[in-house]
Amino acid sequence: MNSMQKLLLSLLALLIMSGTAAAQSAPDIIEGKVWNRWTSSNFTVHAITNDQGKYLKNNLEGVKAWILTRWGLEDISFDVEVKLWCIGDRKLFEALYPSLSGSKVEVRREDGKAKVIEAFLLLDDNPSTSLPAPMTEICISLFEERHNVRFGVWAHQAMILLNGSESQIRAGLKELSSSSIALSSETLLTTSREDYKKFNPEKKALFDNESMVLCLLLRKEFGQARLLHFLKENDSKKGLKDIYGFTGYEQFDSSFRRYMKDLVRDAGEGKTPAHYLLIQKVSK
Repeated sequence: MNSMQKLLLSLLALLIMSGTAAAQSAPDIIEGKVWNRWTSSNFTVHAITNDQGKYLKNNLEGVKAWILTRWGLEDISFDVEVKLWCIGDRKLFEALYPSLSGSKVEVRREDGKAKVIEAFLLLDDNPSTSLPAPMTEICISLFEERHNVRFGVWAHQAMILLNGSESQIRAGLKELSSSSIALSSETLLTTSREDYKKFNPEKKALFDNESMVLCLLLRKEFGQARLLHFLKENDSKKGLKDIYGFTGYEQFDSSFRRYMKDLVRDAGEGKTPAHYLLIQKVSK
């Protein structure tokens, strides 16, 4: 792709996928706009504005390292191409990608292996708010690919939230304080990606927030080493017993429910310090 490519070319591809409905409104919005392209060691960045593109090009490698190493994971180099299409204006984003309401990461696979990752990023907020979620999805997926492991859906969703800002984490805890239902640890730990996709938005939010609390419990109260061991354990019930000493889901639920109740209450009362909610790299 040339360094300057008219957005209309992208629109034409989108119209093939999305039908002609967007054709009537999108041209006016995109008139005069062009893609600018930058590359770093692991990313190809396409952005509309020079300032945003240069910022991403100069900072994405550091963001990648931060996302992985704060969890105790190796900062890997990517073996597949990662293309980022970055839009800083919501109206333009919605015109270009009418089927999306926010950032989306697509992993294209051949024979079960990731070949290309393409991410469509809505970056109309502070980078610390809008970047971590899609970047976490990319980095964790490629870490799994490199090491031939598969973390649970709960871990993906929890790490996405816990890599967000403190205010985003506290907002998730606040949502739990007003929830009248709760999911069991067995549901959280055994839900597949296919089952997760079938959840309605309310259940997805509940699942994500409770997974975040579960991950905080395992990381903050039991430590990084055991969490990393647990993430790589395919049988979560066996992992709870062998790694954490719980006889099963039911016994673990007792501790988990008590922890979640206390955390949600204390966070709501302003008693939970920021350092407890934020994951810090463990010094060896």
